[in-house]
Amino acid sequence: MAADDTPSTSTKNDTPNAENRSDKPICLTRAEQQEAEDDAKGFPKNRFKHGINKLWHIPPALKTGQPVKLGIDEAGRGPVLGPMVYAAAFWKVEEDDAMIAMGFDDSKALDEKTRDGLFQRMLRTHEQVGWVIHSIPATEVAGKMLMREPTSLNKISHDSAADMISLVLAEGVCVTEVFVDTVGDPDTYQRKLEGLFGHHTPAIAFTVAKKADSLYKTVSAASIAAKVTRDRAIRDWVWEEDFPQALSTDFGSGYPGDARCAEWLRKHSNPVFGFPSLVRFSWSTTRELMEKECVGVEWEEEEENGGLPAGTASIEAFVKPKADGPQKARKRAKYFQQRGMETVGDF
Repeated sequence: MAADDTPSTSTKNDTPNAENRSDKPICLTRAEQQEAEDDAKGFPKNRFKHGINKLWHIPPALKTGQPVKLGIDEAGRGPVLGPMVYAAAFWKVEEDDAMIAMGFDDSKALDEKTRDGLFQRMLRTHEQVGWVIHSIPATEVAGKMLMREPTSLNKISHDSAADMISLVLAEGVCVTEVFVDTVGDPDTYQRKLEGLFGHHTPAIAFTVAKKADSLYKTVSAASIAAKVTRDRAIRDWVWEEDFPQALSTDFGSGYPGDARCAEWLRKHSNPVFGFPSLVRFSWSTTRELMEKECVGVEWEEEEENGGLPAGTASIEAFVKPKADGPQKARKRAKYFQQRGMETVGDF
């Protein structure tokens, strides 16, 4: 898997131009990685580096201090099933014409066979193209969005992009241009990235735009890496849960509006646990289905101590001196009283 976007001081080949438009496995299984290595002569062993839900390749030729341009895009933002995958692709500015000639284009405009072929070409151009893939599991997406103080999907996306840029810079790549397919308002997003990396030397020129995947080839390459990665993860999904019988993977596109996906969700909801880890619990489609199909949970609380839940000590208890003599036993919560449950010290 090779894709590298070296920062460049020239943008002549990254201006909008119709002529230029053209876990679970995080990206590849180990077998697929080995196959890619065997297919491409000269691939050094262990060139793939792993982080938490990340996979990346930084060619040594991109660590020479020459300007590099980098593009970022995602796949799987809208589906209710599976990971959201972000990818970055980068190469030297001076090699931009050669990279454009490879035929990268918006992954949504390509059929599966063409996408897979371009992805393999990226892997085999491992000395010129660098890439980073960040797969964000459905459990992480939902967990962050359902926190007491929710993390928006936009922020999750922005954080992933910033993290990939930081990783490439930390590897010694001289990134001077970054192109990003926007999430949210492009001006706000661009100012955010400029603020995060404004201290970097040499300066990085950021371009955040709508439909950047069809306008800038580094973003096109990133979109292909992200799309192929997500498609393979869904196609080859291995259930984390130990089900008594195998679950069907006939869930269609994974989008909430897909009738096959909606039917799959209805058939595979558990009345207590909801859904497998493939499903994003934070989506309204999932929440509404759980409210209808799953068992309700009641949290019993008794009001005392000025509105504090039963069994909760008032702050005054920590500052007032304790009275002499036997202490009054603390009243147990109604839940435990009704079930005859007592605290024991010995068995």
